[in-house]
Amino acid sequence: MYPNLRDTDVDFIGHSNGTYILASALQNYQVLKIRNVFFAGSVVPMHYRWDKLMRDDRVTGRVWNI
Repeated sequence: MYPNLRDTDVDFIGHSNGTYILASALQNYQVLKIRNVFFAGSVVPMHYRWDKLMRDDRVTGRVWNI
């Protein structure tokens, strides 16, 4: 569908249950990679391991949780 799309081109913006869906997908699908993450009204716990995902290059940009 998008043959030139790289995993480093994908940004995620989520609200409420959408934040849970991404956090869960990152735990369940090891091939999933995201550049930037923007959460609003997040249900994801504050102790979620973003640092590990960033070290593993699964999240390559920034994370905002407002």
